[in-house]
Amino acid sequence: EATLERNPNAFRPKIASSPAARGGQDEEAVGKHNKGCHCKKSGCLKKYCECFQAGILCSENCKCNDCKNFEGS
Repeated sequence: EATLERNPNAFRPKIASSPAARGGQDEEAVGKHNKGCHCKKSGCLKKYCECFQAGILCSENCKCNDCKNFEGS
């Protein structure tokens, strides 16, 4: 409980599913990374990347270098 008092988001899931994904309306909108990835060498195309591993595209929250996991790639 002490951890939750210091940081209420400590045990929150890193990947949040979007409302459209929960309703099953749109297969493209799977979810979004809450904190973002920090990839340096993988180009976000390997299982090291949390976004790639979850099957979602990198977002504005990500701080990756030379990202290749974005819409239109």
